[in-house]
Amino acid sequence: METFEAVGNLRTYKDDLSVITAHVLALYQLRGQRAKITWDSLFTNIDTALETIQNKPRSNPRTAIETALNMSDPKIEEVMTFLAKLRQSL
Repeated sequence: METFEAVGNLRTYKDDLSVITAHVLALYQLRGQRAKITWDSLFTNIDTALETIQNKPRSNPRTAIETALNMSDPKIEEVMTFLAKLRQSL
């Protein structure tokens, strides 16, 4: 994967996850329920990976992305599982 493509995909993922998060929080709010989604670590690590890739263009983007996603809490797999379960419940 080209660096440009990797950066674009990662930015798109982060942007989409931000929009989804806003929708999920709004949905809970409409139902009168409190919700707390703590994906700050994931967003921070994605930003760090993007900065690393941009500041060191000769570095391997895959390594930066994998490191960022593996260091996040929750893990990206947990986020995707949560979203899948939410989708099934709607």
